[in-house]
Amino acid sequence: MVGLLLALQGQTQDYAGSLGNPRGSMSTVAPFQRGLTQEQRERVVTVEAAGLYLISAIYAGSLEFASSALLTDLDVPADERRAANKAEYLTRGFESGRRWSAALERDGLRALRDRGEDPLKSAHLSFW
Repeated sequence: MVGLLLALQGQTQDYAGSLGNPRGSMSTVAPFQRGLTQEQRERVVTVEAAGLYLISAIYAGSLEFASSALLTDLDVPADERRAANKAEYLTRGFESGRRWSAALERDGLRALRDRGEDPLKSAHLSFW
């Protein structure tokens, strides 16, 4: 399943489903709107962002492990972090996901969980 989800990289169509904790306080921009600014566009969940989210959900064992399917950069100070699916974040996320997938095949999910190696760890990203 992880390999199929990694194959979604570059699929920038809007994802119309709902991912995240329904009781979370993070909102995303409704897909399929026209005339969005770049900042608004980065708050739309795309098919590729949904793929990364689902890979992380496999690791977490829950679809509700985060408030939303929007990424944040853990290298940015906490008080300056923003939730956004920037192209750079998605690229880093997929690179990290591929490394994680190789470790998953080699070591298994339990070992990765025991070591705290989530799919986005090497990218220093997290879902909001």
